[in-house]
Amino acid sequence: RIPLVAVTGTNGKTTTTLMIAHAARVAGLGTGVTTTEGVFVNGKRLVKGDCTGYWSARTVLSAPDVDFAVLETARGGILKRGLAYDRCDVSVVLNVSSDHLGLDGVDTLEDLARVKAVVAQRASRAVVLNAEDDYCVAMAQDLEANVEVLYFALDADNPVLLRHLESGGRGVYLEDTTLVLATGARHEALLDVREMPVSLGGCARYNIANALAAAAALAATGFGNPEIAAGLRSFVSDSKHNPLRSNLFDVDGVTVIVDYAHNSAAYAALAETARAMTPGRLVGVVA
Repeated sequence: RIPLVAVTGTNGKTTTTLMIAHAARVAGLGTGVTTTEGVFVNGKRLVKGDCTGYWSARTVLSAPDVDFAVLETARGGILKRGLAYDRCDVSVVLNVSSDHLGLDGVDTLEDLARVKAVVAQRASRAVVLNAEDDYCVAMAQDLEANVEVLYFALDADNPVLLRHLESGGRGVYLEDTTLVLATGARHEALLDVREMPVSLGGCARYNIANALAAAAALAATGFGNPEIAAGLRSFVSDSKHNPLRSNLFDVDGVTVIVDYAHNSAAYAALAETARAMTPGRLVGVVA
């Protein structure tokens, strides 16, 4: 078996998956990745398309040159064919918000959370959960006793995170502009978020949240702090490496952000980022 990280949630899956894989590749591991953009082995795309389901995952897991797999795992694939693996080392659940409701028998947020929880329940080592999402927090109750829970939060004073740390658990949070990895009473700074291109100068809080989740997943898999920081610091979300996710362009002096945002939570996050980036006029175009 090889280390396997599975990433699910409503928003941020692709970027978080690529962040984790990039850090592993920077650390010298051969990586296999599935995302909504395709199947990648060691950074090279083998298959183009929405590859977040069963057969794409099997392609990665059967590749002999893959030492470390990161699989974006979406609702549709889970419902249609189930998971391509019996166990994974680390599961990541980023968030649960309104998206794709009314499809495949999933009509409510509670239904959607149950689908996402399938990924969490397959972890044998650790589960990374969003401390600021009630549906994610509730998933911790149904995990096996030997599976570690790591929480991440943009709010350093989040009560779920604080209780978890007080009881000796691990978590990752944002303190001013610093990503901090905490193990009980020990709190270690990883890097300043403004050093991460994906944060757009610290304005893109949703990508900071994705980085928190990625850092927690990497820590749970056994990566050291310098390796985590090096991976996050060098990850770029542009039209080549992560198309349609926070891609920034300058058009005749006007800053343009192109993003795949396709639900209310994503629109709100993108609008918050744009407001933080400009002291001038903000124009939104939704097509």
